[in-house]
Amino acid sequence: METQMQQETRIRLVSVDEIQRNPFQPRRRFDQNRLQELAESIRHSGLAQPILLRPDDNGGLIQVFGERRVLAFKLLGKTEIPSLIQSMTPQQARELTAIENLQRDDLTPIEEALSFKDLVETCDGNISEAARKVGKDNLYVARRLKLLMLPQQVQDLIGDEKLPLGIALVLKRQ
Repeated sequence: METQMQQETRIRLVSVDEIQRNPFQPRRRFDQNRLQELAESIRHSGLAQPILLRPDDNGGLIQVFGERRVLAFKLLGKTEIPSLIQSMTPQQARELTAIENLQRDDLTPIEEALSFKDLVETCDGNISEAARKVGKDNLYVARRLKLLMLPQQVQDLIGDEKLPLGIALVLKRQ
């Protein structure tokens, strides 16, 4: 799989308006101050790494990694962004997105749970396999997935950081 994907990879400038949002992106919100900081960093130092896109069946381009970079480019008024375009299946893209996001430390617990859900689904429901792919304990993954069983209102409060995770989990047990 990697050899085939590497052979079908190319880098080019892509219009930021041409990029379709990743349907498996677990991030629900982006901190505007941090986006502005990223934009300023790009303005002064350039883009350190291209974003990753995959072609869809209709000739469009779907984002796999780099949504914050695209948003920062838009803040700067830039119309094109260096992009790595790599052929992959939607399943491969979903797995890569989940793994990439789970390696970050700035996801909310709900965003993390959504990433684990996607990764577990790409592993045919195998929590152990999903946990292994990101170096996490099975129990940790299972606990995060349980957050998605909470009512949507509670998930929203956790995601908005209005309800601490510990309190939500205590309420869940009652």
